[in-house]
Order: sequence, then C-alpha cells, then structure tokens
Amino acid sequence: MAFAYVDPGTGAYLVQALIAMVVAVLAYIRHPIKTLRTLWERLRRKNRP
Repeated sequence: MAFAYVDPGTGAYLVQALIAMVVAVLAYIRHPIKTLRTLWERLRRKNRP
C-alpha cells in the first residue's frame, strides 16, 4: 500500500491557489453585474417623467 506525502509548503501553496481562484472569479463576476446595474439605473432615471 502506498501513501502520498504532501509537505506543508505544498499544502499552503494549494490553499493559496484555491483562495486566489475564488477571489478572481468573484471579482470577474461582480464587475459586469455592477456595470449592468449602473446602466439599468441610468436608463430608468432617464425614462422617468
């Protein structure tokens, strides 16, 4: 039976990479949503009598 060994440095690197991916995805998703929301608000204000 073989056991895999992951040293603490590798584990810390994997955790850091995972956190960086999550933050990047959130930043990528949040920016277009904020832009569309701002555009929607401008259009609604412009069409009000």
